[in-house]
Amino acid sequence: MRRSNHSRRIAAALIAIAAGASACAAAAPYRGPIVDVHVHVAGVTADGDVDWYKPMPPNPYTGMPTEKFGNEDQLLRYLFDELKRNRVVVAVVSNTSYHVNRAAKAYPEMVLPALALAPGEPYNYGVNEVRNEIRAGRVKVLGEVFPQFYGRRITDPAMESYYALAEEMDVPIGIHTGVAAAASEIEASGLRSAFRGDFGNPAGLEDVLKRHPKLRLYLMHAGHPYFSETYAILQSYPNVYVDLAYISANLPRKEFRRYVQTLIEAIPGMDKRLMFGSDVMVWRESIRESIEAIDSLDFLTPAQKADIFCNNAARFLRLDAHTCVQ
Repeated sequence: MRRSNHSRRIAAALIAIAAGASACAAAAPYRGPIVDVHVHVAGVTADGDVDWYKPMPPNPYTGMPTEKFGNEDQLLRYLFDELKRNRVVVAVVSNTSYHVNRAAKAYPEMVLPALALAPGEPYNYGVNEVRNEIRAGRVKVLGEVFPQFYGRRITDPAMESYYALAEEMDVPIGIHTGVAAAASEIEASGLRSAFRGDFGNPAGLEDVLKRHPKLRLYLMHAGHPYFSETYAILQSYPNVYVDLAYISANLPRKEFRRYVQTLIEAIPGMDKRLMFGSDVMVWRESIRESIEAIDSLDFLTPAQKADIFCNNAARFLRLDAHTCVQ
């Protein structure tokens, strides 16, 4: 009997040690290459502000006034130095064709150029113009698609031709879903009167996916806070991916954890469809905050973290096979 009890105690201790080691491994920070599927670049006004804010809101991560920039090159260095510092090897970079082309010329080894689209200036490109940009290789991704900021639903008929084009040319398309914008940012953008939070609900995208079954689509911001509607899309359409941009850096950690864990537990294979995004626009701190938020998810295994930070995006975007090799 003593031997039996002694053996059981040893076995229990070994199990506890193994469990502890597993938990430590899961909580260990990821140190490999990163693909950021959600980066923005912008221009600089004469007084050093970023051109899509009027005026610049304070830095949400430091509480201090937002840094001013001498010119667009300085702003690019500010952002890309931080991306490199945090091991980002590929960045899906979005804005107007002018701004994205500048970034692609400055950082050709990193930039995967994306064209922002919305039913309003300066993002309302004609379909033929977009097609020509894709054919010329100057656009590899369509998005961020964000009609919500202009008072239109993501299923607005004005966006249909872009969805059709993305399917026709087999180009990934990223759609702004959920709310994912602070009140101060919406106010400063000058779009407060047009913006509608409920127009970011991804529910209506099912009609889009029915019409375009081969669409390579990802839900930016993972549809938060519309979990039920996001779940319904992801459960039924395994070709749809999501990025964790903005919500990783800006939601309270407890809520971010709850949302991601629920997605993974509710949908088989969901850990293979989550992608890292920083949504960095002006405040470079969002890159590090986004990384640390995912690293803090101790229910993820090291392999799952590697998938979210790099492998899933490399597969979805069809990047070089060596992109995520450490």
